[in-house]
Amino acid sequence: MGDVVLADMLRDKGLFPEAQGAAEVYFQILDESLRQASLSCIQQLRDRNISVEWPMTPGGGNKQFKAAKEAGARYTVTLQSDGSLEVKNLASRETSSMSLDAFAGVC
Repeated sequence: MGDVVLADMLRDKGLFPEAQGAAEVYFQILDESLRQASLSCIQQLRDRNISVEWPMTPGGGNKQFKAAKEAGARYTVTLQSDGSLEVKNLASRETSSMSLDAFAGVC
């Protein structure tokens, strides 16, 4: 059975999942040595009911920024080596540095 036929059948039975909204945050991982720490931050944000997407594989900043825009994210967040977060509001293009707790309060 093809995927389109299966999707149509699920829709007819009211079982097709609703589309998810855009992610609030796209967590960029620009320094692979910070991937584990970044994943910890991502989990903490998700524990606070903040929707987060991130790159599953290494990639450059431009590629990740494009992915953030395609995901409809409101913010990009990048963990810095000092443990702070660099947060960019994609609508206003303002960038600031803050703690995870402070950022969670903004979302």
